[in-house]
This record gives sequence, structure tokens and C-alpha cells, in this order.
Amino acid sequence: MDFYKKNPVIKGTIYVQGKEMNDDTVVCGEEFRMFADPATFPNVPVRLVRVDFNALNADQVAQVQGLSKEQAARPPRHLPPIMSEQFSVSSMGELKPIPKVEEKKDVIAEKKAEKLVVSKADKSLTEVFTMAEFINAFPGVTEENAENILAKFKTLRDFANATNVDLRTVGVRSNFFVRLRNAATEALQEYEDEE
Repeated sequence: MDFYKKNPVIKGTIYVQGKEMNDDTVVCGEEFRMFADPATFPNVPVRLVRVDFNALNADQVAQVQGLSKEQAARPPRHLPPIMSEQFSVSSMGELKPIPKVEEKKDVIAEKKAEKLVVSKADKSLTEVFTMAEFINAFPGVTEENAENILAKFKTLRDFANATNVDLRTVGVRSNFFVRLRNAATEALQEYEDEE
């Protein structure tokens, strides 16, 4: 292990890696190595100089031992710090982990899936509309083609996304294609906004 002291050329107290250093302070460890390397800050005197362990007095050895213990107690850099929001404190003062966000997201996704199952947008057209309402709600739907449309398109979402070919095959005239899809899209949007 390498040991470092403040460069005697620099006057006063300096801070290196958050550590206050005066003329008697000694530090050790990889985190201080770059401050003793002249290539780190060219054309500037190095902040730290390397010293031999045998040149340290008893107080400096004690400093180094304290710093070594402090560095050993730190969590590894590859582990993120434990945030207080990851734990809840019980009435007995015990720390209990809070469920991970992914678990909460799964619960939310399940609730959304349940909601979508009962959504009017995904119910069959015959559940949402009576025959008369269906004919009155959409331009181009007549008594003659209504049954074909209901047989071809199961949900309002399918109906709103119908292609020209699909509409032609169920008996809708071409001058109603755009208006019919627009009306279906508006109805779909209304049902989705309600929920």
C-alpha cells in the first residue's frame, strides 16, 4: 500500500478526496494515487507526495490505521447506496424492505388488464349497441348491411380500424368509409375517456 503526505511546496491546508490535509496528515489508498502523479495535472505541482512507511511517526501510523478501517467499512463501489425510501420503519424501530417498484408495476398492470376486459371499447358491438342504435350511430350502416358488419367486426376497436376492403365486403358504400371510421373512432375515444 502506498502512503501520501501533502506536498510541502503547497502552503496551508488542502482538501484531497474530501479529506482535510495539513503538513502532518498521512493518507493511503488507490483513491489518492492520481494526486501524486505529475501527469494528472500537468504544469501544476502535485498535491501529494509519496512517503515511505518507515518515515512515519506513531501519530501518522494511527491516522493511516484509522483511514484503512474507514475505507474497509465503505460498501463496494459497484453496490448502490441503500436509500431510506427502500425501507419502512416499523413501530418497533425495525427496518422492513418496501416491495420493489416492479412488483407494484405488476399489480397496476393486472388492474389495467382487468379494466380492459370490462371496457366498452373491447366488448362486442352487440353488447354495446342495440340494432337500432348501431344503425343510427354510424353513417353508412343500414338495415341491409348491419348484420354483416356485426358478424365481421367483433369490437368497436376492430370497427374503428376497418380497412376499405373490409367495409366494402360487408356492404358499406365507398362514400361512407371515412365518415364511418371517424364515427367509430370518436365513439371509441368517448368510451376510453369514460373509464
